[in-house]
Amino acid sequence: MALLRLHPVPAKNPVYDFWNSAFHNTLLTQPMVNILESDDGFRIDLAAPGLSKPDIELRIEKDLLTVSSAKKAAPAADGIRVHRREFACGPFERVFRLPENIDTEKVSATFTNGVLHIQLQRKAEPQPVVKTILIEG
Repeated sequence: MALLRLHPVPAKNPVYDFWNSAFHNTLLTQPMVNILESDDGFRIDLAAPGLSKPDIELRIEKDLLTVSSAKKAAPAADGIRVHRREFACGPFERVFRLPENIDTEKVSATFTNGVLHIQLQRKAEPQPVVKTILIEG
């Protein structure tokens, strides 16, 4: 099988080296998210292919939800040379500021088919107190 290079890049191109090492790899390791809203609250869907439940850490501190992973890409096996690596599997951290009306005690998460689903429920709205006051005298 021949390796076809669609966009050949010179071996020593400083712009390409900067893009590939500093910026491009960072973008690839940030998982994509969808944020959905319903009457009950919000759901965050985070794409995490190649990861498993033990690889992901969820943490809530004050009004910040942090999703992180420390897993690194596996090195190539002996005798194998990697020509291009686009599967993003590196350490990442995503931080979301939670609205004030989210009940942080009722946050739940599930992991299905490489997607992390985080359920954020709204706090129950305080019901207005209706009180009848008797007039004396």
